[in-house]
Amino acid sequence: MYKNKLLGRVIHLVVLVTAFLPLRLFAPEAPMSQSSQTLYRNMNRAIRNTSLYLMVLMLLQTALLVTGCTGDSDFSLRGLSNSNSLTEVSVEAMEGSNHSMPVALDLLFINDSKLMTDLASLSSPEWFARKPELMMRYQQQIILTSIEVVPLSEIPLLELPNGHKDAKHVVMFANYIEEEGQYAVELSRYEKLKIRLEIDRYQLSEMKK
Repeated sequence: MYKNKLLGRVIHLVVLVTAFLPLRLFAPEAPMSQSSQTLYRNMNRAIRNTSLYLMVLMLLQTALLVTGCTGDSDFSLRGLSNSNSLTEVSVEAMEGSNHSMPVALDLLFINDSKLMTDLASLSSPEWFARKPELMMRYQQQIILTSIEVVPLSEIPLLELPNGHKDAKHVVMFANYIEEEGQYAVELSRYEKLKIRLEIDRYQLSEMKK
């Protein structure tokens, strides 16, 4: 698809170069008055400027398509995507976290901005209740990492899935008992993320480099 579009842009560009660049008004054989000569020169200048503008526009469009063609898949157009910054995740569960109950964490690596917005509007109970259905429906748009963390435990470096850097967004759900810990959060702005699980909620922070 992209190759066809690129070929079309190149053809359009060639047409513009060959047709518009040499274009100018033919001067009449009869002598022209001073005002007519001025008008003639201005019209020729306008034609040249218009053709140059059109060529620059087509060059920009062609460059964008070339950049898009370098992507390995539709998951991310390399150089054009707003990839997330996340490279490392660590998890620490404090004493009595989630009222001494294990915490299930789901990290969703998502390549579709609209889907991210829809999922981020869910609460954690809604996500976990609908998880099988949603994962079946959007299995091509979501890469899921699921872990369960018990109190007084630590995961120094969570293993992230292959291709996680290609995702545009990363959303996390935690199945806390208390409502304060049941909201969805986007993690894309973090680079080295520390997740701290407390009694009734979680805290996020950037690890010191």
